[in-house]
Amino acid sequence: MGCIVVGQPFEYQSTRSYEEFTFNTSGNLILLPVELNGVPMNFVLDSGVNKTVILNLTSTDSLLLNDLQEIYLTGIGSKEPFKVIYSENNTLSVGNLFDVHHELYIILEDTATFSKLLGVEVHGIMGYDILKDFVVEVDYARHIIRFYPHEKYKRRKKNKEAELPLAFYKRKPYIRTTVSLDTGVDEVVKLLLDTGSGDALWLFANDTIKVPDNYFMDHLGIGLSGDIIGQRTKINSLKISEDLLLNDVKCAFPEPEYLVHLSDDNFGRNGSLGGEALSRFLVTINYRDKWLRLKKNKNYKKEFYYNMSGITIQHNGMRIVQERIRNKIDPASSDISNSGASYTSYFKQQTQYYLTPKIEIAEIRTGSPAALVGVQKGDVILSINKRTVLKQSINEVRDMLNRKDGKTIKIVVDRNGDVLKFSFELKRLF
Repeated sequence: MGCIVVGQPFEYQSTRSYEEFTFNTSGNLILLPVELNGVPMNFVLDSGVNKTVILNLTSTDSLLLNDLQEIYLTGIGSKEPFKVIYSENNTLSVGNLFDVHHELYIILEDTATFSKLLGVEVHGIMGYDILKDFVVEVDYARHIIRFYPHEKYKRRKKNKEAELPLAFYKRKPYIRTTVSLDTGVDEVVKLLLDTGSGDALWLFANDTIKVPDNYFMDHLGIGLSGDIIGQRTKINSLKISEDLLLNDVKCAFPEPEYLVHLSDDNFGRNGSLGGEALSRFLVTINYRDKWLRLKKNKNYKKEFYYNMSGITIQHNGMRIVQERIRNKIDPASSDISNSGASYTSYFKQQTQYYLTPKIEIAEIRTGSPAALVGVQKGDVILSINKRTVLKQSINEVRDMLNRKDGKTIKIVVDRNGDVLKFSFELKRLF
């Protein structure tokens, strides 16, 4: 078991027992508002990273960073080392949690795709530096997260709560679980606890952990330096503890070429446990005492299913929307005559213009229902089943495209100025 190297601690500047936030979520990720050197930002809370990383500086030109130097890193999705900027002695605050000597890395490559796919501006990710200093309780069902100073955390493990030991390697947390593949053989695996992954489970194929026969190739995500491709499938079950068993679980197998620079390979890592699985629990993480507690929430028995339309969407720029509105004219305050006890209502028709994010098709799976009828990458979605997407969040549009196996989807898109209509039926993959 690796040891935890203690760095500069966050300070909690409040008399309350804990700091609580309501967090936003997109793609099963935890999004928190932070301030870096006085500039408001959105960060993903990612237990899979051991240093804070800035992903997107394009919208934060006013940010001033301290003590800069160039270095090279490698990581998942990286075939070669890539250049980043290292910075120290920065002030990072999350509510009443403060670190005035914060170290971070700045990715110089274009990482805007990450924000587009989530549908919300994401400026960075943080993990170990803040998780090490608190007991952190994540209530995925209510979108509430609490940070407890260790000396103020008094809650004991409850009967219906599983407690698992955490092992650490290079300041990242790992747990042991058991997976059941289609071979019928159970395998004990060591998984990175990864709140920064939106997927349920990743496994790394080897001589005993093999990709099931039924799979499809897909874009799995974005590493710090590039896209990650691999197979998506399902496994029979994931046994987390004696009382916690998830069945028919979605699982991704990254292609080996994207794993060549993983620094924890010699630690025996077999994969990652991500947000789609963790969101079925009340999750409590204690880095100092090296334990993880999981308690079932209302989503525990929720079925795992893949994108049935084959469409992956993203925000990509803005579009001008024209809307006609009718304003009622009050005769009493106008030149219109009002005779007797009644009068005629008059309306003035006006045209209103406003900007709204474009919800664009980022990827479309080969052979999927949407692909087979002619929907294409780059199409801008206008409506789904006669319901406009103008005021829908990217999560709501995803749900509209994946409601129920067998449901008919009627989609209207803008393709280079032409309005096109398509109809297809949602189809379960596994």
